[in-house]
Amino acid sequence: MQKLIIHVGTPKTGTSTLQRMFFDKSDDQLERKRILYPIHNHSGGCGKGRVANASILQPEYYNVDELVENFEQWFSMADTVFLSEEVLFLDNNMEKIQYLRNNDVQIVIMAFFRNAAEYLSSLWMEFNRFENRRIVSSLTDFMKGREYLTGIGNLMSLVASNPEYVFHFCPYRPKRFDKNSVVEALEIIGSDLDPKQFENYNESMTRLEADIRQLAVTNHWQFGSHINSDDIKKIAAEIKSGDRRPVIETLSDDIIEQTCLEHEPFLDYLMRVDPNNRNVSFKDIRPSCFGKQRDAYQPISLDEYEKIKMMLQDTVPEE
Repeated sequence: MQKLIIHVGTPKTGTSTLQRMFFDKSDDQLERKRILYPIHNHSGGCGKGRVANASILQPEYYNVDELVENFEQWFSMADTVFLSEEVLFLDNNMEKIQYLRNNDVQIVIMAFFRNAAEYLSSLWMEFNRFENRRIVSSLTDFMKGREYLTGIGNLMSLVASNPEYVFHFCPYRPKRFDKNSVVEALEIIGSDLDPKQFENYNESMTRLEADIRQLAVTNHWQFGSHINSDDIKKIAAEIKSGDRRPVIETLSDDIIEQTCLEHEPFLDYLMRVDPNNRNVSFKDIRPSCFGKQRDAYQPISLDEYEKIKMMLQDTVPEE
């Protein structure tokens, strides 16, 4: 039976690496396995190395006639069609997936999940990229928000309304594991692409870099639309204060534990949907920094605010 595999993320679980692998694939390798990673007019996104291709399923792009036409074309060339877009997990962007129906095609939903503290801190960091243009609250407020619960709830609804779909819900395993999440995704897809031949595109920001954007947005400082993460790295290098650790390491154990506990029952529910992960419990999953002694968060000094403001204004695009 032919398969449509829809990879909905979640964000910061190797999605960009997986997308780039299939975008840069050898056609011979994929044709041998009759796998198609279609690129269409709605493909793309912001961020280095990001080549998502499932935005056609987002509500603002969803068009039944176009989708039917694409289905016919895609499955005339392949037995497995792979669509990947982590933005589907955010907000209510999955709402149209429940209406996909085709008696000749098995619909597979694939997603990987971090513990809540790592997910939310990583998402806050991602939202604070100048390329993102999204306005985001302080980290303290964001960790108390419903960004993760909204996506989890939408998946729970999808499971309830579409029991004929196949669901692969897996805990995220970083690249240090032999069977990391990229390797696991390739097995689900049925691809023999070698992940060791591809660059890792999961580029992180420090808390300091994210704090610079927070300052700029909350204080309504002027900066050009061309500013990107590379520019902010240069500015951060000129700043003496601030916290240069990953965002998750600047959180206290109390905040990490509270955030994880609030989300555990819902993540565990999703794990039980996948027969291969029914014994997985997020009560056993915490960030690697949890329980280890570390310094308290160091904010940017008020004395450097004006310097940052001027550097943002002075940043000009490279020729």
